[in-house]
Amino acid sequence: MLRFLSLPLALCATATLASAQTPDSTTYKHQLGLTASPVLDGFFKNNRSLPLGLIYKRQLKPNQALRLRLVGRYSHRDTANYPGSFPGFFPGLREGTYTRFIGVNLYVGYEWQRAITRRWGWAYGAELGAGRSQKKDQLIIDENLGNAAGNLFVRTTFIQTATIWEGQARPFVSLQYHVTNRIALFAESAVLLIYQRRKDEQDSSGTAPYGTSYVYNKSSSFSLLWRPVQLVGAYFSF
Repeated sequence: MLRFLSLPLALCATATLASAQTPDSTTYKHQLGLTASPVLDGFFKNNRSLPLGLIYKRQLKPNQALRLRLVGRYSHRDTANYPGSFPGFFPGLREGTYTRFIGVNLYVGYEWQRAITRRWGWAYGAELGAGRSQKKDQLIIDENLGNAAGNLFVRTTFIQTATIWEGQARPFVSLQYHVTNRIALFAESAVLLIYQRRKDEQDSSGTAPYGTSYVYNKSSSFSLLWRPVQLVGAYFSF
């Protein structure tokens, strides 16, 4: 009698232990997801256009994965009262005035994964990345330079462009929550070592008595940053 009871009891114990483990990452070799990079300082003001990205992971071992990330950001705004990067306020701004930002970054990394509970887990690793971004402001201004001889209307176009090339090294730690065996949410904290080369250009052209001018400046910099919440996201395993 005990022999017949021992087999069902053993099967139940095995099933219970299996259900208490973190979902088996070796079952699914691929993970694909979306990410966003929120800004904590001025949360409601600065998060209106977030850098969005794609993340792909290839599970190489039960607790190790190769990862690729592609992050992009684009924004465009037309306004008649936007001072942009130029000082002062220009009530004479005309159609064609705009500010535009476009940027893209590509990262390659590796991560080690650890289980906390059946649903919760954490991971750590590092990424290397490179990218390019550009911010462009164009202002078209009409001015009335009236004098005793009559009105003199002058139109001037200012174009200011900042172009940045950068490389990054990025160690990170992430916290993950498995909604199901296939779907997970995560947030990452990271330290960023960034090298940037920047080119600033300012071009202006106008009708007489104004002429044209062009100036530019090149610079480079290193920076070390800690981002408590570098990115949040979700991925699907398959």
